[in-house]
Amino acid sequence: MLANIYLNILDRIWERHDLAKTQKARLVRYADDMVIMCKGDPTPTYTTVERILEKLELTLNKEKTQIKDSRKETFGFLGFDVGMSRSIHTGKHFPKVEPSAKSLQRIKEKIKQFTQRTMSPVPIDYLVNKLNQTVRGWSQYFHYGHGHQKMKKIKYYLEERLRLHLGYRHKLKNHGAAYT
Repeated sequence: MLANIYLNILDRIWERHDLAKTQKARLVRYADDMVIMCKGDPTPTYTTVERILEKLELTLNKEKTQIKDSRKETFGFLGFDVGMSRSIHTGKHFPKVEPSAKSLQRIKEKIKQFTQRTMSPVPIDYLVNKLNQTVRGWSQYFHYGHGHQKMKKIKYYLEERLRLHLGYRHKLKNHGAAYT
């Protein structure tokens, strides 16, 4: 919240000086994370933002700061991977936004925590409710963009883990019996 309050000055300077038009760039910011999309050479825009932040007595984290050509490579922002892709139907390029590998790994770890063998004594209603809350929240955050295939993988992973957990709970020796 403090980052939003403090960096609101950056937003106001960006708008007041119409930097979107003069720099041919668009600023997208959430708290202290930002992406600046430039048309052409990004160096003047980078220098401008660096100067504004210096006046606010802030510095860019050089390790996290990257300049990338989004037409050729993807970049991560707020748990999403953003890059250009080609449509298999029309052949045209479009911006592709999908959950990052790190985000997928995190939700899989949470699912695994709820479906471990040690969770067998926990009432199944409580367990399923917690799983639903967790996966629903994740999917509502990541449903924007083109993550449908990754959503299907998480759904399949959740079903498999729950099936495995029910096998533990009911002491099934044959894991294939959970499919019947």
